[in-house]
Amino acid sequence: MSVPPGQLPPDADEAPPSEQPAGVEQELSAWLAWIQQAAEAGGTFAQLLQTEVRLALRSARQLLLLGMLMLPLLLMAWLGMSSAVGWLAFTSSGSVLLGLLAFTAVQLVVLVLLGRKAKILRRRLRLPATKQQIESFMHGASKDGHTPTGR
Repeated sequence: MSVPPGQLPPDADEAPPSEQPAGVEQELSAWLAWIQQAAEAGGTFAQLLQTEVRLALRSARQLLLLGMLMLPLLLMAWLGMSSAVGWLAFTSSGSVLLGLLAFTAVQLVVLVLLGRKAKILRRRLRLPATKQQIESFMHGASKDGHTPTGR
C-alpha cells in the first residue's frame, strides 16, 4: 500500500527534526565556524593584496622613472664628470692609463648606486607579504586536514 504524500508510513520513526543526533549538529556548527573563518581570512587577504598591489604599482612607476633617468644621467656622467676626472688624473700623473681608470671608475660608481636602487624597487614588485600570507594559509590548511573536524 502506498503512502499519500506528506504522511509518514506507519512504521516510520516520528521523532521531530529538532531531536537529531548531537554529532550532526556539531558537524554543522563546525562547518559553519570553518566557513566564517575562511570568509574572514579571505577578506583580510583581499585587503592585504589590494594594499600590496598599490605599493607594487607605485614602485613600478618609480622603477620606470628611474630607468628613464638612468640614460641621461649616464650620458651626462660620461661627458661631464668622467671626462673631467679622467683629465685631472691624466694631468696630475702624466699616465694615460690612470686617466682612463679614473674615467671608468666614475661611471661604475654611478651604475652601482642606480643598480642598488633598482634592485630594492624590483623586490617590492614581488609582493612579499602576500606570498607569505598564502604560504601560511596553505601550511595551516594542510596541517588541519582541510576539514573543520579533522576527518
